[in-house]
Amino acid sequence: MFIYGGGDPWSARRFLLGNAADSAVFVQPDGTHRAQISMLPARERNNALDMLERWTGVAPQLPRSRPSEPPRDVLPRAMSPARAHTPRVAK
Repeated sequence: MFIYGGGDPWSARRFLLGNAADSAVFVQPDGTHRAQISMLPARERNNALDMLERWTGVAPQLPRSRPSEPPRDVLPRAMSPARAHTPRVAK
């Protein structure tokens, strides 16, 4: 199982599954390098959790989060991955 953030430059060089059996790639649309199962869209999140349960025999539980806390690793839609980091210029 591979989980990538859509705004993460590393996702440009993803693992290719080829003919792998019982494997999957999931992408958190506006996520960064800190993408995680709990922030995937509902359908992908459920598929990932089902896969983990099948592999481990244990029903995974997502951590409880505070409803007032926005996800910290989601890029604003107006910000492209290239603009996510602005390097400092030496003076």
